[in-house]
Amino acid sequence: MSDEANKDALVQVYEGYLAAFSAGDFQSVAKYFSLPALLVQATGSMAIPNQELLTGVMKNLLDSLPENFAETKLIDFNPTRMSDDCAAAHIKYNRLSNSGEIISKEQSVYYFVNVDGQWKIASVVLMPPPQ
Repeated sequence: MSDEANKDALVQVYEGYLAAFSAGDFQSVAKYFSLPALLVQATGSMAIPNQELLTGVMKNLLDSLPENFAETKLIDFNPTRMSDDCAAAHIKYNRLSNSGEIISKEQSVYYFVNVDGQWKIASVVLMPPPQ
């Protein structure tokens, strides 16, 4: 697979995850992850061994967003292929309100693994907002 096709496949996984997350469809969110997964944030890290915990973490994350949150919009997706079956992507995104205004500008590093020919999210590292 070419690097451009690889990037397209990773973006497709990420955007599918975003759509499911924004809709609150946590069962669909789970299909974008390879479990166990790892979430790293300023307050610490959390191993997510199963779908039940992943669903709870995603629900809590969505519930923590402002009431007027509507969607997350991808701004920049910069992947690095680490091996045939592993890639990392530095991702910048905006959280948008119902009226389309930017609630917050954010960035994360996502690690993806290829499992049986399908790219999945293996780890998410939440970073400080971009400057």
